[in-house]
Amino acid sequence: MAVTIQHLNSDATFLFTFEPRSYQHSQAVPSKSPKPFRILLDPWITGPAKFIHPKLAKATHRQPPCILSLLELAEPDLIIISHHSSKHCNEATLRQLPAIGTKTIILTTTPSARKIKSWKYFEKSRVRILPKWEPPESGDPKTPNIFRFTVPSTPPGEPGEVTVTFIPQKHDLFGLRYAVGITYRPPSPQLYQLPLLPKLRSKSQSSLRSTRSAAPSPQQQQHSSPPPDDRPISILYAPHSISYSAIHSYVTSHLVSEAALPLTVLLHPFNTHHEVPFSKPRDTVPSSGVEIATKLAAKVWISAHDGDLVHRGFTSKFFTRIQRNPHSEDHIRNFLAQAENGANKTTVVDLESGEKTIIESTTSKNGTVDEREPRRNEQERQQIENNSTLDEECESCRKGASKVEEDQSQNLPKVGLSDSGKGQVQAEMLMGSWERCNWRSNLELFLKKEEGGQGGSLTKQRSLFDS
Repeated sequence: MAVTIQHLNSDATFLFTFEPRSYQHSQAVPSKSPKPFRILLDPWITGPAKFIHPKLAKATHRQPPCILSLLELAEPDLIIISHHSSKHCNEATLRQLPAIGTKTIILTTTPSARKIKSWKYFEKSRVRILPKWEPPESGDPKTPNIFRFTVPSTPPGEPGEVTVTFIPQKHDLFGLRYAVGITYRPPSPQLYQLPLLPKLRSKSQSSLRSTRSAAPSPQQQQHSSPPPDDRPISILYAPHSISYSAIHSYVTSHLVSEAALPLTVLLHPFNTHHEVPFSKPRDTVPSSGVEIATKLAAKVWISAHDGDLVHRGFTSKFFTRIQRNPHSEDHIRNFLAQAENGANKTTVVDLESGEKTIIESTTSKNGTVDEREPRRNEQERQQIENNSTLDEECESCRKGASKVEEDQSQNLPKVGLSDSGKGQVQAEMLMGSWERCNWRSNLELFLKKEEGGQGGSLTKQRSLFDS
């Protein structure tokens, strides 16, 4: 299974293409490959982004997008609009899409939905409200906090699922501190018994629905889930940065129940002018992004919303005077290395307009998933083993690590630019020794770390993994 992430402009427009693994159900009757699932995020391709009125403030791309029209792309399944401003919800760009006769669903916030419906261009049924995340224990059980989209499969497989939610930061005066959480679980070749996942409260069988995500429960049930070698992909998009405390309940509730940790992709700005909107940054380190990448062991951190724009209008001098404190990939790697005590486990990527990065997962023979296993010499491997503080469960996984590395040396993961860009670049991705375990052990250890930081507040959630 792989996800391809393409940066369509120099700002915050991304195209995600999820490609599930092709399974051979029978030698006599070969099965069809499942179709890719595509998500288009905050499309801004043409036209200026204006603030109230073009004479007051407007922005344009200094570097042109890689496409001239959205019609150049394959039809997306979902379009996610995270904010009502023209940089995220651009009318000229969205009007490039067909008004009728398309399968694309536009998933957006409430202010953006009102804005889009005021154009009277799209069918009302195609514009859906992006649910706002609330912890399951504090929200209204009848109010959905997760949007769920069923991913069709090919017989005899079972369908997969995409979940999307909007996570706002409380007490944010300007409404810019938020995140969009996305998970993708691919279609599976058969009904798979996946233990320790929560029972959803919604009984709807619709292929397109919103539900309230339940808190983790030890109840075992059958899910249309893939085998353990296809762990769900998790993406967190925070274009203006967000504090870790704002996403904490989403991580410990939804991502844990979906077995979607460690985080696959973090889309977060490198520059610090997003840390405190409309004010001078207090420091020169993108602290929120470093904290999120470190605590969630993010596999890849991709720069988002760092585009160099051309500002015009009466307030242009105000925007150009905002201190940016730009950071390169090397700067971010150094910050992460310091936060991770020298063990940089996150790959840092800065995509130019039109460039892609492909994240592939590889599977060892014993069923564990390892998406970032680097080539290590004997000295490095010995150092990791000496410094390891894993528990007994992880110790058994580490004893077979040498066999895992031998099995995976033939098919290392590739994370790099597309052939049409600067050429395929294979980035060596470091990982913590605790990731050698399967997803069950990963989540167990993640909750141990959270329990240590929260003073035992997650004891009930740890019981989720008791056998």
